Amino acid sequence: MALVAKTEKCKLAEAEVQNVTAKKLRLEKDVAALSTSADKFAMQAEDKSDLTLVAKSNSLRKSAKEKTVELSAVVKLLTDKQQELLNM
Repeated sequence: MALVAKTEKCKLAEAEVQNVTAKKLRLEKDVAALSTSADKFAMQAEDKSDLTLVAKSNSLRKSAKEKTVELSAVVKLLTDKQQELLNM
């Protein structure tokens, strides 16, 4: 019975690791997309001398920075979950 419980715990931990890994990948894509869009708006703002585009660029950069902070937390969580899985 104890072996079955340990196997179930291991499966749950593996599922958690997969979920956190998927979240990490999504956040990485989001940060990359936000940064690319921010760069694009900055270039357009420079070409057109349009302050609204500068504001959009800055807003996207702020969002990217927030996502980067969230990504750091997810990376730490992933590391912890992987360590937990190894210790089973």
